[in-house]
Amino acid sequence: MIIQIIGLPNNEIESLANYLSKKYSIPYIDISYFNKQNKTEAIRKYSEFILNNQNFIITGSMYEVIYSSFYKRDYLIWLDKDDKEKLNTFQKMNAFNMIYKEYEICKSNKIIIDSKLNLREQEKLLSSIIEKKDYEKIQR
Repeated sequence: MIIQIIGLPNNEIESLANYLSKKYSIPYIDISYFNKQNKTEAIRKYSEFILNNQNFIITGSMYEVIYSSFYKRDYLIWLDKDDKEKLNTFQKMNAFNMIYKEYEICKSNKIIIDSKLNLREQEKLLSSIIEKKDYEKIQR
């Protein structure tokens, strides 16, 4: 299973990824690992990674490099914040808009989780959705 977690950059995304990684024994990687190289090298390493791994959790988006950069994921989790956080600065608003394009483009199951929930509640909600295939909470 491949899970990607996106939203405005914050510690909650990393915390959820670490929590899910430990709970389900699935490796976790942050997309910034790939963004440290030049564009061509980043795309090559990123493509190689997603084609050679079947189970992992990844945080972030490659929207700066390529749109719809994660065609192979099973679930895309949008960790949502309240509007004040999103629109706090022009830079945050631009980042939100770019990441949201990635969210809209994807063909995978999309889940929005409120970042105000604690990690256990976030994981419980995610597990419930995945196990029960609760499509009222999953957006396609």
